Amino acid sequence: MTTSAREIEEIRRRMAKIRGDLHKDVRGVVASAEAATDWRSYVRKYPWISLGAAFGAGLFLVPKRHESMRTTVEATATATAEKVKEAVEPGSTFRAQTQSPSLLRAGLGIVMPFAIRAAQTYAAVFFENWITQKMSSGSEPNAESDKQPGTSDLFQRR
Repeated sequence: MTTSAREIEEIRRRMAKIRGDLHKDVRGVVASAEAATDWRSYVRKYPWISLGAAFGAGLFLVPKRHESMRTTVEATATATAEKVKEAVEPGSTFRAQTQSPSLLRAGLGIVMPFAIRAAQTYAAVFFENWITQKMSSGSEPNAESDKQPGTSDLFQRR
């Protein structure tokens, strides 16, 4: 039995040593994997190659311009200049459209919003009274239901 106890003890010692070696090997593999994937270490070691790679990636990723900006600006400026010349020429329809408005137009521009608002108010009151009359037609008659639709206290003469 003593032999087997020594053998067991020897096997345990070897297993502990193997576990320790395995742990050190795993640490080494992890450290080398981190070093291999760290891009900063490559930039430190090979700065010019890294700069060239970045430049090449930029050229590849950025789309090329087919038309220069100067050509676009010149075409836009030419088109605008033609439109301005057309508008300024004597007898142009543009000039006739931009003449000052008459006194009648100015007056209508001031009065029309008020007239439209009054018409909207009248229509709203008319429909409110009409709806009220229709809803109360089934119930007992009252003074409000005898009124004509569209009449209200708002528009009665005093």
